[in-house]
Amino acid sequence: MNEHRKLKKNEWSLNYIAQAVTENLYHNLKEELTRIRLGTNNTDRNTQILIELINGIMIHDSVDDIITSDTLESKGLETAKRTVQERIEVKRQKRIEWEEQKK
Repeated sequence: MNEHRKLKKNEWSLNYIAQAVTENLYHNLKEELTRIRLGTNNTDRNTQILIELINGIMIHDSVDDIITSDTLESKGLETAKRTVQERIEVKRQKRIEWEEQKK
């Protein structure tokens, strides 16, 4: 009988720990996924704005077609790509440092 109580208590403790871990994971994942969703929505909105601006410029300047960057890449595009890559690397490094400080 005593052994049965110990097993029951042990089982309850494991269930409690599992539930606590599950709730903690849920809240942390929810927070992270919300941040990702908001970032994605912001990126999508900015992309749509850029497409509309480019389309307006092309219509205004009577541009019928374009040369793709596979064919020819302007110096400006090279600069933009490099700038964006550097910005991403700086943000990534700041995030890594922030996460290390959190620990």
